[in-house]
Amino acid sequence: MIEKFTSSSKISSSLYVDAVIHPDMSTINWVKKILVSKSYWSAYKVGKVAVCQGAWSTAAFIFEQLMNVVQSASNFCWLKSLVQFSTSGKQMQSLFLLDQSTSTCPSEINFAERQGTGWKVKHKYMDILLGTHNMLLASEELLSTSDVGHLFSFQIWFLTIRAKFIRTIVDMMKLLDTISCTTNDQPPGEQLESCICFHAILHLIHMVH
Repeated sequence: MIEKFTSSSKISSSLYVDAVIHPDMSTINWVKKILVSKSYWSAYKVGKVAVCQGAWSTAAFIFEQLMNVVQSASNFCWLKSLVQFSTSGKQMQSLFLLDQSTSTCPSEINFAERQGTGWKVKHKYMDILLGTHNMLLASEELLSTSDVGHLFSFQIWFLTIRAKFIRTIVDMMKLLDTISCTTNDQPPGEQLESCICFHAILHLIHMVH
């Protein structure tokens, strides 16, 4: 039933950006019916499929609803960490909106224009990534400090590695920012090189996502 439903509600590529940022309401309404019937395991499996498909908003909603009905402390801890993990994925997906809002490479903006839209977008990237990093650390800390933390050793490792990777991306962007600030009048070749570096970083973000 679940496999049939999820396969029939896959997102078309033309609506991808909107769909990944906002919950799939058809799925949400279907999950609400499952929750009313107390078929919690089925709702959990739908949440897993949502994560695999990158529907982070939908996944966060499902796990948050389940978090409020479980009785086991370990289950509550696990579901809360999934809510935080899904929220971090949703935060990263908001970068897609920035990709569509501007085509200007921040590295191409000269020193006098760095308070403009393109420059602010670059720093918005870092703010979003830092928020994602902090959310992942919160999820990792929740699991590692719980009484059943030994049951989540792999999940803790995964969250730690993912958080470190994103933090490295932020540090790379800060370094590129610093280099750009110290070279007020970059020759065209260096501007192009900085632009290529920035877009390479964005490519890494999309890969980890």
